[in-house]
Amino acid sequence: MKNKIRRHFPNFFEGFDYEETQFNTFEDLRNIPWVKKWEEDKEFYKWRISGTALVGEFNNGEKCFVAGFIDKPKLCVIDKEHDNGM
Repeated sequence: MKNKIRRHFPNFFEGFDYEETQFNTFEDLRNIPWVKKWEEDKEFYKWRISGTALVGEFNNGEKCFVAGFIDKPKLCVIDKEHDNGM
């Protein structure tokens, strides 16, 4: 079943594309170019889902940032293999 994520920018940002991208699995989600860029940061720790938000954790969870919003978060399962962001 297709799911969809909408890219998030804070309200004080202007001129950015709030693109929506469809995906099937968590692996597909991680391979979306703008999602993948988050994981390239050397301080990236792992992903978590909070409500409908895809949250990137950094510095072992000390900092958290919303990357986007998922339409059907219950269908987006982060398995143990990906729990550490690898």
